[in-house]
Amino acid sequence: MNEAEPSWLASRRAPETFSGALAVYLRQPGVCVILVFVLGVAGWRFALGEWSVRDLAGFALAIAVWPVMEWLLHRHVLHARPWQLGRWRIDPDPAVKHRAHHAEPWRVRLVFLPVYVPVMLAPMLVLAVPLLPDRAVALSFLTGFGLAALNYEWTHWIVHTRIQPRSAYYQAVFRNHRLHHFRHEDYWFSFMLPALDRWLGTGPDAASVAPSGTARDLDKRGGRGLSS
Repeated sequence: MNEAEPSWLASRRAPETFSGALAVYLRQPGVCVILVFVLGVAGWRFALGEWSVRDLAGFALAIAVWPVMEWLLHRHVLHARPWQLGRWRIDPDPAVKHRAHHAEPWRVRLVFLPVYVPVMLAPMLVLAVPLLPDRAVALSFLTGFGLAALNYEWTHWIVHTRIQPRSAYYQAVFRNHRLHHFRHEDYWFSFMLPALDRWLGTGPDAASVAPSGTARDLDKRGGRGLSS
């Protein structure tokens, strides 16, 4: 066992099969909200008809945008440290939950997006469609975006189970994410596109990075304007 294969993988709480993982996945409220969103926007797009190459472009753009958005949010929002503004402690809930996820990476409810994220975001995206000049392309984009979200939630979940990846791509995804959790929290932020870390300077050779003493306890890192 190495730093990419932590001891918690032996936990009986983690499913060993895709069917077991899928059963847990489909019980997550946030996943159900995203699934309804995808079915809704895809159904709306099919109802409009008149397909064009612009639909493919919109769909492809959503798939391309997702890994970049994911990296940015992971590094700059989920890993944001709390800071003090006068008497007020500023500590966004997504960052709080992500620190808990690092502390307990096997806890199911911490693996998935908080349900309020899709509950708040989905209606705003749908309501924006009529305001855009090309509804069809917007709906194709949102369909791709929703599918990317479902894929992210599924892949992130199976990384935190006992399922072993077979393809080279998923082996890279698994290794990248486990290094982030158990080697050093300042690297390997990308998930669906591990190569993005190399391109953006956050994917060094693991052997060159000393193990972090705070990867499992991000609260020890303190915050801006707070005693650490």
